[in-house]
Amino acid sequence: MYSTTTITIADTGPSIYFPEDYWDFGEITPDEIPSHIFKFKNIGNEVLIIKEVKVSCESCIEPLISTQELNPGEEGELRITINSLSMLGRFTKRAYVKSNDPVNPQVVVTVSGFIKEENESVIQHQPKTQPQPQTPFRVGISYFSKGEYDKAIIEFEKSIELDENHTQSYYYLGQCYLQKGIIEYNNKNIFKAYSLYRKANKIAEQVIPKYE
Repeated sequence: MYSTTTITIADTGPSIYFPEDYWDFGEITPDEIPSHIFKFKNIGNEVLIIKEVKVSCESCIEPLISTQELNPGEEGELRITINSLSMLGRFTKRAYVKSNDPVNPQVVVTVSGFIKEENESVIQHQPKTQPQPQTPFRVGISYFSKGEYDKAIIEFEKSIELDENHTQSYYYLGQCYLQKGIIEYNNKNIFKAYSLYRKANKIAEQVIPKYE
């Protein structure tokens, strides 16, 4: 579900335009990491510069902008990724895109959805001969939910060794380093986190088109 944006255009200068500024993900399971791409365009007659993108909750959603500068007529993309592990139930989050557009210096993009609880009844009724495997990724998620980031990092790295294209492992490994960086005021860990997010997005872009 999406909504369109009303256009206000400057007589001269850069002008940012988002065809849609809202997306509802619907129902999401706790182990999903869904993302949505918002396209935008410079419909002005001067270079558009994206100054920064801020979010209402840094641990809940992750913004990734495709380019910082757009010439007149050029298009860009803003990918918003949801960290479902840190939320439960209905959510509404916003990203604030600031630019040098003299008329619309800040565009607000909104995402919403509903994160379901894990269906414990399904797990309880599974045959005892088919227990859920304790893969490194699952163990890492368990440690992550307890705030034991060092232990979680070890498990997510094991998961990547088993499958170097496991997008979720890269994402949550990045989350671990981000949390450690915030707690320890360690910029090196924060930079590593964003590097892992970019890796996860790159893998997702390679895989997702195969199913479209």
